[in-house]
Amino acid sequence: MVLLNAASDFFARFGVGTLMALTLVREPELKRSFYLFVSGLAGFCIVLGLFFAGRQAFASGTPGFTLLLCLPFVLGFYALYAVEWRRSAKASLLAAVALGLAGLLGKLSQDSAGLAWSPAQIFIARINLVAALCLGGIVVSTLLLGHWYLISPKLSYKPLVRGALLFFAAAWLRLIVLTAVLVVFGWNAGLPGEVFLDRLFSWNQWGMFFLLRLFWGIVGPLILSFMVYKTAQIQSNQSATGILYVALVFVLIGELIADYLWALARIPL
Repeated sequence: MVLLNAASDFFARFGVGTLMALTLVREPELKRSFYLFVSGLAGFCIVLGLFFAGRQAFASGTPGFTLLLCLPFVLGFYALYAVEWRRSAKASLLAAVALGLAGLLGKLSQDSAGLAWSPAQIFIARINLVAALCLGGIVVSTLLLGHWYLISPKLSYKPLVRGALLFFAAAWLRLIVLTAVLVVFGWNAGLPGEVFLDRLFSWNQWGMFFLLRLFWGIVGPLILSFMVYKTAQIQSNQSATGILYVALVFVLIGELIADYLWALARIPL
């Protein structure tokens, strides 16, 4: 059950995060196929997230229904962009992002309802969720963008450089927010019965998972995002795309470990 919950959060977050990243991609040079493929992939990830959640996604209130409701707007974006009604498509995409984000934040509130968190802890946990969405979505969309140079060889390198910068910023945001989580939860002893940091750093409990979380989800993406930016600057899209594949693996493993820790111990990392 814990693994199913972790898989559900993992896919739902990557789906909504990819939709969020798509709102930042505003390059007129890109063909419609890019936007259609990325939005279709995001919708598929959200469907997988709801599938792994099963009945639990809809049994205890509105978050599951809110997340489900964003799917028609993803399809609306796909259909409207396919016929080049771009303004209407953008509105549909923003609605999908808003509903997806509301669903995930609602699920976070629901899962943490019995933990007696302080207002500061609730706030930083929500920011942590948004940072996770940004990192996952940006690395996926930038990787796909690197592949689009095979389809559009005349595409300038400006979109790839911008995507690399967004990835670099998202990796730093993830580190800053994680530090804030440790400070806020450590000072307030947020986990009932035990001090937060003692439990997190203990090798008898979650210390190994936390160390892996840092390596795969924070340190690796920070280094790789800098490498992607430098290779994009010298217009080496093949090298940048190869590094982005490695970065995607790091982010996937890091976020999956974070979702596992959340599902198992309600530790927001």
